[in-house]
Amino acid sequence: MFTRREWMLASATAAAAAARAQNSAKKNVVIASGNGARACTKAMEMLQAGADTLDAVIAGVNIIEEDPRDTSVGYGGLPNEDGVVELDACVMHGPTRRAGAVGAL
Repeated sequence: MFTRREWMLASATAAAAAARAQNSAKKNVVIASGNGARACTKAMEMLQAGADTLDAVIAGVNIIEEDPRDTSVGYGGLPNEDGVVELDACVMHGPTRRAGAVGAL
């Protein structure tokens, strides 16, 4: 059984260790679906050069969206059941937790 003093020491030590772990350098990770390899490469290059995360993600996604041969999203996207190409998008800036979205364009 712990004394109060031992419990306080253990708690303070654990809190300090957790704080140090949270302040350690973080590695960049970029993930996409099967057609997003080029987007990931572009985004990672920008991140490694010091670009903001939001700018890197948008630049990467633009590669796929502007490719008329890619029928999953953007310029080459397939029409909906009404025969209209309908676009939706959302993005979140991780460091600031700010987000934006559009739908049914």
